[in-house]
Amino acid sequence: MACMLLGLHVFIAISSLLLPAHYSPLKLITFYRKHILVGPFFQDERIKYTSHLYVSYLKDGKWSLPHDYAYENFIYYTQHPWRYDKLHEGDYEAYAAWSLSEVKASKVHSSKAFRELNQYVTAALIKRAVDSVSIVYLRKHYQPETDDFRMDTLFVYQYDPGKVHAGKKLD
Repeated sequence: MACMLLGLHVFIAISSLLLPAHYSPLKLITFYRKHILVGPFFQDERIKYTSHLYVSYLKDGKWSLPHDYAYENFIYYTQHPWRYDKLHEGDYEAYAAWSLSEVKASKVHSSKAFRELNQYVTAALIKRAVDSVSIVYLRKHYQPETDDFRMDTLFVYQYDPGKVHAGKKLD
């Protein structure tokens, strides 16, 4: 039975790789191509952009070094591939930071996105009471013609987290 399942997996995986992208008669092949196969789509020239949220905090008059928690989790995953959960810890961070980058500058501090990102940063990342928080959200765009990246700063905020109303409840 195990050999049959393994054979079916190999057959579907090879079919997913060999069939043209526009031809996918089975939803299973599309699912494999999108969620199961790690393959040639992880090439440098196919990466369009990467986002980075740098967090630092002020405690007892001293600023911490900026941390890119999602990148640190990725590095941890590369050293411990069985810790797949580490790859997903940054998903909410990316969602909240991107949501905040879409808010008009004049409405940031009263926005739901700001409250949620603050709550995530303080409760899930920093995990201690701090005097001030600094967050910087960057996006690196890959430039295939120069084989280089262009960096864009989407926002920079420094604020007192104690003065921000609570966001949604984190589990």
